[in-house]
Amino acid sequence: MLSLYRRHRATCKSRARRAKCSCPIWVQGMVHGEQAQKSLDLTNWEAANRLINQWEIHGMRKSVTLNEACDRWVADYVARNLKPESLKKYRQLSELLKLAWGDLQVSALKVDDVRAFRERWKLSPLTTVRRLESIRGFFNFCASSGWIEKNPAKSVKAPIVRQVPTLTSRIERGQRTGYRAPRSQRRWSLEGCDEDRFLTSCFLGVRLLRLLICCATF
Repeated sequence: MLSLYRRHRATCKSRARRAKCSCPIWVQGMVHGEQAQKSLDLTNWEAANRLINQWEIHGMRKSVTLNEACDRWVADYVARNLKPESLKKYRQLSELLKLAWGDLQVSALKVDDVRAFRERWKLSPLTTVRRLESIRGFFNFCASSGWIEKNPAKSVKAPIVRQVPTLTSRIERGQRTGYRAPRSQRRWSLEGCDEDRFLTSCFLGVRLLRLLICCATF
């Protein structure tokens, strides 16, 4: 059984084992036949309890910090000879992950942690979707390495991306900008039929006429 306690610094006024201060949390006890007495490099009780719960399930040897996982993730991309632009993007994301959860164990991260991390981004919806896909790839790498059982980013839904179509007819572009051609330049005046649609109809009519002529010659 594992027990948690604080080992107070010399400058700390408190001496209680479970005091609410910023001194490091230590663990003591037995887990899966191994003696544990060391610092967790954590100061938050909730994070410390989640970590030792993972130890009791998987053991201490499978526990990997996010700092270590990010380094291994980037090293894998380097070994796969990715382009420098792609490596730069993954290194930047790795630094963001380290800044958010660096000292935590990868197995201690939950879906809500990833959601809270996403809420801090000040990005466009499309960029958010791309970054979320990269984070899912990171946790897939962790799962394939045996450090976690389930990808916590898989259940985090991406934002809705609304894109305005860019392929429009010339008349539609003129209506958007308020431009109206002079009467002398208006070659098409069929009511209810724009220029692009009229040209398409003419093209199909010519093709149909050629087909009828070919059939009549046989």
